[in-house]
Amino acid sequence: MHGVTTQNHLHLVPNKSVPFPRLIPAREITDRRVRKAIAYMREDLTRRISLMSLAAHVKISPRQLSRLFQSETKYSPIHYLHLLRLEEACFLLGSSEYQVKEICHQVGLEDECNFDHEFKKPKGCSPREFRQKVMAMKNHG
Repeated sequence: MHGVTTQNHLHLVPNKSVPFPRLIPAREITDRRVRKAIAYMREDLTRRISLMSLAAHVKISPRQLSRLFQSETKYSPIHYLHLLRLEEACFLLGSSEYQVKEICHQVGLEDECNFDHEFKKPKGCSPREFRQKVMAMKNHG
């Protein structure tokens, strides 16, 4: 899958859990290297990305990229990538008929059990439950 199609769909389902953090839109990020790193992440969420490969892509040291990224986004580059993946997963859960296992792989997460766990921490529900809630909201609104 290429490109992220989300529009902050993480907050589709109201619940009492802590929502996924909202990501700062790229247009609000002032450092061109951080914007370039984010664009690289968004191009293909299935790509294996390490701090080293990301830093090489933007032609700065991993340490410098980490400092810049933290300053601009409040997250490490790898944590930001993880949030992008979860954001895309929410969008796909609410807008497609792909199975959860397929969505897991489409957003670059290999292990469905880990995906369920990582999803449930901030949302308070499994990906399947999230999908059911989104569909119920669509049918009633």
